[in-house]
Amino acid sequence: QRQRETQKKVIARKREKAEQRFIWDGIDLRMVWQTMQELPKVPAKFRALKPVMNVRHYKRAPRTWGHAWYLSNEIQVSLWPGLALDSLIDTILHELAHLVAVSIYGLADGRGHKHSFKRTYTDLVDQWNALHPEMPATRDSRWYLKGA
Repeated sequence: QRQRETQKKVIARKREKAEQRFIWDGIDLRMVWQTMQELPKVPAKFRALKPVMNVRHYKRAPRTWGHAWYLSNEIQVSLWPGLALDSLIDTILHELAHLVAVSIYGLADGRGHKHSFKRTYTDLVDQWNALHPEMPATRDSRWYLKGA
């Protein structure tokens, strides 16, 4: 019986640690991810695919801040000490824009940093900043459209 109790405690600790992975600066990033998917630019057919966000913790700033996998509708964002919340919001929006652009324009035209992605990203950042001024993305989204 003592072994079962110990096993339950270990499982509870692992579950708690898994929950804490998504908390950054006191904000649950899963809720931010859900809210971002409800932006007007995000199509309903994309939401039906139930895209997934994963987080990865680093001890210092990594080379890439995020990554999107188009075929599995999944993104990964990087977290490290000193990362500002507004930069994190911008990164999540950037990766979401990759998935949404592929959903709208198809894999051939939507992937990468082509004009379709830039337009989608600009629209998402503008909508996010308008609807959530308490948590704005820092990057001015119009810089992407210059020269595109």
